[in-house]
Amino acid sequence: MCSLAGKTALVTGAGRGIGRAIALRLARDGARVGVHYGSSADGAAQTVAAITDAGGDAFAIQHGLSRLWDGGRIVNISTRFTHGARNPELAAYAMSKTALDSLTATLAKELGSRGITVNAVGPGATDTDMNAARLSTEESRAAIAVLSPLNRAAQPADIADIVAFLASDYARWVTGQRIDGSGGSML
Repeated sequence: MCSLAGKTALVTGAGRGIGRAIALRLARDGARVGVHYGSSADGAAQTVAAITDAGGDAFAIQHGLSRLWDGGRIVNISTRFTHGARNPELAAYAMSKTALDSLTATLAKELGSRGITVNAVGPGATDTDMNAARLSTEESRAAIAVLSPLNRAAQPADIADIVAFLASDYARWVTGQRIDGSGGSML
């Protein structure tokens, strides 16, 4: 387990899915977690309650923080589709995340002198409410699973563990990178 004691993490979209899993994981590693939300105050409150019920420290926040501390970590959530989208219906989604990957590299150069690392994680199909329709039948689950050599869809905790590593001091020398979190599905 990575120690994040004494650190504060702001997790955007932490009211559900991968964001919630990341918030729970970072809190479990000792971070004080700002549970950011756009429109779901209820989802954010549920995440805060799950963290505090487990003995962690968390608070909900709807607006961004005005200051980025030196020595901090930024971990963006991208997608596997920035490296080979095969579905034309996902073109706009892949393009927006490709821009995020570019921003990751640019910010890494800009903020490196302040000891701030900036990385991105590119999940594949993850068993969240966002993918509920894609994973709703045994046949569709099997079709997704076969894409990965690990023969399954990701769980939110799989992605949260990668983010926890990148947020920790263990990854202090990793910056400007996009970490594939697709279970090898793009091989």
